Amino acid sequence: MEETVRQSSGSGWWIPDIKGIHRAREVFFMLLRRQFLSRYQQSALGVAWAVLNPLGSLLVFWILFGQILQVSGDGYPYAVFAFTGMITWGIFQNSCLATASSLQEHIGIVSKVYFPRIILPGVNLGRAGIDACISLIILFIFNLCNGYVYWGRLIYIPFLLVVILLCGLSVGLIFAGPSVKFRDLNVPLNYIIQLAMYITPVIYPPTLVPSSLSWILQLNPMYWVIAWARWIFIGQQTEITMLLYLSIGLTLGLLVMGWYVFALTERYIVDVQ
Repeated sequence: MEETVRQSSGSGWWIPDIKGIHRAREVFFMLLRRQFLSRYQQSALGVAWAVLNPLGSLLVFWILFGQILQVSGDGYPYAVFAFTGMITWGIFQNSCLATASSLQEHIGIVSKVYFPRIILPGVNLGRAGIDACISLIILFIFNLCNGYVYWGRLIYIPFLLVVILLCGLSVGLIFAGPSVKFRDLNVPLNYIIQLAMYITPVIYPPTLVPSSLSWILQLNPMYWVIAWARWIFIGQQTEITMLLYLSIGLTLGLLVMGWYVFALTERYIVDVQ
């Protein structure tokens, strides 16, 4: 085991190295371009998988929950209701896992050249953003074919995308540093995110949960993000409560915590040869 130590700039952890990030912009775009080419231009399967994966998952959940268990879509066709939640959650999951694996994926560069490590989560988040755009286009076309489109609300989609990516970033940053040393850390993280989907109203309406427990769901920031996505794409209304603002505070707290953990662990990169 070889331990490679790279000291970051002398600024406090709470202060981003703006000048260093600006100087490393060419590295950022080079890495992002390489990720894009390897995923899409050089592989038709990459684009096909981005389309077929969510549709395949929808088919499974539609048969299991919509047909066998007869789960309600809260007044909407179950496929439309569930697919909107699944796409939104899928973007969150992808951005979270992409951020968490960012240092590990680029360890070859990290162990040789110094630059602000924070650009690496940015690179992987950019890749997740490209995937997200494809997913949102699929969602729009799917809902359009089913007669659900609210043209005036489409202007909110970029803001929705930014919020989802920030939610994924806030969680992923916490795991990005430790995953370099514990390389299998993303495996349990993936299972945790999948489990969290079932305790979030992604494939079922929140009305299925007893009102005495609904406040627990509303503490989850993704509860409100998914509700916002359904308002944009299918016009579903959601009652706003004070727990929305508490969940926003929770997201910001996670983002600060993630930034702190990342800044702390990026100083000591352990490369296992």
